[in-house]
Amino acid sequence: MLREVQLLKCDNDNYCTDTPNGTIKSLINIEAEVVVVAVVVVVVVVVEVVVVVVVVMVGVIVVVVVVVVVVVVGCCCVVFVVVEVVAVVIVVIFATMHSKG
Repeated sequence: MLREVQLLKCDNDNYCTDTPNGTIKSLINIEAEVVVVAVVVVVVVVVEVVVVVVVVMVGVIVVVVVVVVVVVVGCCCVVFVVVEVVAVVIVVIFATMHSKG
């Protein structure tokens, strides 16, 4: 934030007016502006970091939920296939036993 330094005439209440031969405005006001800008920058950075962390955490939670659902559904499918195979084997065994007997 660059700007020209103006020569100002200031009274004791820090009220300043432009004068060609005045004194340089107190640096306190400039320092206050720098502090305000620094605080705003820090707040913006912190908010951005929090937003990124929240988005990443939500993404991780969504991925974990999807993986869990896929694993559960996959396990259910495997169990279903195993039950089907066992049922077919039992039916074949009973069929062969009855056909021999």
